[in-house]
Amino acid sequence: MKECLLCHSVVGADRKFDIRAYSVVTHDLDLYFYNEGYIRTSGEIYDIDNLEDRNVHLTNWAVQKKAESYGDHEDANQMDFLQFQEYLDAHHAHDNISVEHNLKQKMKELVTHTFL
Repeated sequence: MKECLLCHSVVGADRKFDIRAYSVVTHDLDLYFYNEGYIRTSGEIYDIDNLEDRNVHLTNWAVQKKAESYGDHEDANQMDFLQFQEYLDAHHAHDNISVEHNLKQKMKELVTHTFL
């Protein structure tokens, strides 16, 4: 199983996030990409100079659930792909980003190049 990780400061007020998507490659090199995934977000504004605060840099649930800002922006600091698309449509409509056609397609390409 391969876990794809992609970070960019699109969510909220420049908060860090990662996109989780899963794929499997068989011993025959058949590649399967699981269509659902999720976005994990930080509750804090990203600041590269703030190396002390793990909540700024780490988006995993075990770290974020202890933060004061946990759940302030998204339920459990996570969004599924549909919720992420709704967010992009509402806040970045001018960029015309499609989770289905842009992000998933690029993730599939990256997974393919990783395995094959």
